[in-house]
Amino acid sequence: MNSPPGGRFSDCQSHQLQLTFDRGPIEASGQAGEFFKVANTSNVSCTIDGYPMIEAFGATGNQEAVSLWDGALYVIDDPGPQIVNLQPGAAAYFGVGWTVGDMIRGGSQASCIKVARVSALFLNTSTAVVTDASMMNDVCPEGVGLPELGVTAVASLSRWTHFAATP
Repeated sequence: MNSPPGGRFSDCQSHQLQLTFDRGPIEASGQAGEFFKVANTSNVSCTIDGYPMIEAFGATGNQEAVSLWDGALYVIDDPGPQIVNLQPGAAAYFGVGWTVGDMIRGGSQASCIKVARVSALFLNTSTAVVTDASMMNDVCPEGVGLPELGVTAVASLSRWTHFAATP
């Protein structure tokens, strides 16, 4: 890839990125997961890395309280944090996973939420990017507490080829 003078791409800014609910669903043993795609819609190359900070919104548009954690998910491995160079039009992916309603232990189905929209804030950006995201199952807590969403690091498509689930 060609890089700008000095050999380093600049960090992607929110206005350069488009988030889409892209691939899935994946489900196994009471765990579900889906992939999100983040594309560089600008005409300038940039970098993105790390774990996005996710916010979940219900059908009414209200933000839902969730507990977040970074790393591997039962149905989606984590490629680990890395710098991804996004050429204009190129994309990277991250996975989101959660426990589905029929696997609640010690909690109640009433603690589950239906996610209709997701925002993601990436490292070195100041504004979140948002997309509709009708997740296939309700997001539930693993026990008593808030519904939990696990988030993988952002990675290029080639980094997912050796993992359990592939975008």
